Amino acid sequence: RKQLHEDETLQLRVVGDVKLNLSFNNLWNLNSLQLPKPDLGNLTQDFDIVNRRQSYNIKSINGNTTARVTWTYVLAPRRTGQLPLGWKQRLALGCAVLHEPAVLFLDEPTSGVDPAARRTFWDLIYEMAESGTTILVSTHYMEEAEYCGRVALMNRGRLIALDRPASLRSSLAEPILEVRTDEAARAVEALAGADAVIEAAMFGRRLHVAAEDENRARAAITRRLDAAGLSLESIERIQPSLEDVFVSMVRREGGTVAE
Repeated sequence: RKQLHEDETLQLRVVGDVKLNLSFNNLWNLNSLQLPKPDLGNLTQDFDIVNRRQSYNIKSINGNTTARVTWTYVLAPRRTGQLPLGWKQRLALGCAVLHEPAVLFLDEPTSGVDPAARRTFWDLIYEMAESGTTILVSTHYMEEAEYCGRVALMNRGRLIALDRPASLRSSLAEPILEVRTDEAARAVEALAGADAVIEAAMFGRRLHVAAEDENRARAAITRRLDAAGLSLESIERIQPSLEDVFVSMVRREGGTVAE
């Protein structure tokens, strides 16, 4: 565990003898990588760079085309500044992987992408990882973090956890109760401050309740919802999601900046 200050960097070994320096102001410090350009692929959020280039002449790269990236070719003749965000992401990812780099950096690759394209992105990421490519992905979607071999959780510039998703989920000691009710939003308000309830949050139309003690929390949930005039369909202890783990660890580390 390391706290990054403005004048410090954190060095990680990425693959082989390659090292990556993560700084406080630039966690994706690609200039520190001692890699020839053909060995590095990069997808960032800086679409201004993409716009200035006007267009990608994808078909000229190495003179090769492969079936796994043909879905990028239809965009080759178009000016990138005219593309919607999701299509820019799709094009940028295709360009980043065309030369089959040894190390691939993806900064929120599915941001602004529709669910079908998101699945296609991850199919390609899996394929490259299985072929030996080292891939570092940043994402704010916890369900996507579940796809990764190892996950680093960060809060306020601090690395608060680093492990496999299954190990992170099993490390959560507090019980997670899934509550089904007719009005989840009102139920969250009703459970605020309830006995043995650490926190209640909406997960779709259901609630995930982090509890200090399962039996006491069950009783408190029943009482609070009944007092609020809300129906209680079920209370079930479930395996925590990676989002449950992240929220718990952030709370343990002092909360977010807003808090």
